[in-house]
Amino acid sequence: MLVRNRRVLLVSAALWVCCALLPAQAAKSITIRILDGRTGKALVASNINVRVNHRKTEHPEWVEVNEDGTGKTTLPADATEIMVHATYDNTMEVYVNCDGVKDKDKTIEHWYSVSAILASGVTSPNGCSTKKAVAKPGELIFYVRTKSWLDRYQQDYTE
Repeated sequence: MLVRNRRVLLVSAALWVCCALLPAQAAKSITIRILDGRTGKALVASNINVRVNHRKTEHPEWVEVNEDGTGKTTLPADATEIMVHATYDNTMEVYVNCDGVKDKDKTIEHWYSVSAILASGVTSPNGCSTKKAVAKPGELIFYVRTKSWLDRYQQDYTE
C-alpha cells in the first residue's frame, strides 16, 4: 500500500513538473485608445472592431469599451497583426481612420504588429492633423474622425 501511494505521488509530481515547464501561451491583452484626429481628445466609440491576421471577420465582442473611451481586448494566441475600426452614435456608422486619409488608394488597409504594440506601444499615423500622442507598452493609440458630407457622398457612389 505504501509503495502504491509513493508511485501515485511520484507520478503526480512528475505530471505537475511537466505541465509547469510547458511554455504557456501568454494572453495578448492590449489597450486601444481612440482619439479625435483633429483635436487629439479622447473619443468614446460605440464599438471598437478588431480584425486579426488579415482575416475578414471583425470582432467587436473582443473589446470591452470603458467609459473613458479606452478599449481592453485579449487577442487570440496566434494574433500577429491587427486592424481597428470604431463606430459612433450608437450605430454602425464607422469613423474614418486617419492613418489612411492621405493614401491615394483609399482601399489600403493599415495593419499593426501585435508584438510591437505589446513591446513598446504603437501610435497610428494621424493624417487628419498634426496632433500626436505617445503610446505606452501594450497600448495602441488610434486616430479617427467622423465622416464628412463628402465621405458620405463618395460612399454612396462607390457601393
